[in-house]
Amino acid sequence: MPDPYEKPPRPFVAFAEPAKTPRPLAEAIGLSKFSFAVPETVYGTACMCAILSPRKTLGEWFRDCGECYFRLLWNYVLQAFFLVGLYQLYNWQLDSIATQNCYTIQPYFFIICTWIFFAVVLTEMEETLALTHLVLQCVPSVPGRSQCLEYTVGEDGPSLVGGGMSKSRKVSVTLLVCLPKFVIAVILLIFGGNFLSSAGSNTDLLLNSLAVVFIIEIDELIYGFLTPPGTRRLISECPQFESNAPNNMFWLVWHRGAVYIKMVVSEVLVV
Repeated sequence: MPDPYEKPPRPFVAFAEPAKTPRPLAEAIGLSKFSFAVPETVYGTACMCAILSPRKTLGEWFRDCGECYFRLLWNYVLQAFFLVGLYQLYNWQLDSIATQNCYTIQPYFFIICTWIFFAVVLTEMEETLALTHLVLQCVPSVPGRSQCLEYTVGEDGPSLVGGGMSKSRKVSVTLLVCLPKFVIAVILLIFGGNFLSSAGSNTDLLLNSLAVVFIIEIDELIYGFLTPPGTRRLISECPQFESNAPNNMFWLVWHRGAVYIKMVVSEVLVV
């Protein structure tokens, strides 16, 4: 059974000192195929808060976990109200189009604005899948209760040697953090696309595209405004989880064709 804490092996050049042997950058730094970082958002802190620092008292739990869950809940409330308001604005915009004169929308301007919107939302969905993979696959599973991650410091930086999430916490984090994040992105993709398509003028189209993109960035705003500096530093200093994924069809297609897949999907949504 593979060691969950083992880092991907670094390349070795025989009969030469590695420090003096000219090599491509990817080989010199031991670049892995995939690297998953904890996102500096309310979602990232809610996923990892329970295993990044030890807690012995109720006050420490509230400082490390309670505040993270409060920020996550507040983010859900704000984004839910914004989505409801967006749906109402879409209906009011349709009514105004039916009763008032409309302006000609420039086709290229409509394509640009809607493409940027879809690109932002699809990026959010991709980050959600990466966060889910980080929780389920990259963070080690431990029996019983979750344990604080433990690191040793070597020449290559911090190395994970112990700790991890329990299976029950992984399931709860996936259902209560990752799944709602993905659902919000899907709803915004539908409501926002309809809202932009019903714009009555070029000015409305530009303002509407900025407004719907703002909804997806609320979590970053809450993170920067309500997260204590110590927690932000802890999240930013958390080492990335590196992975050399097996050469199965899914990873092979995504690793080599992610750019083309994103372009095709975003263009299809615009059309």
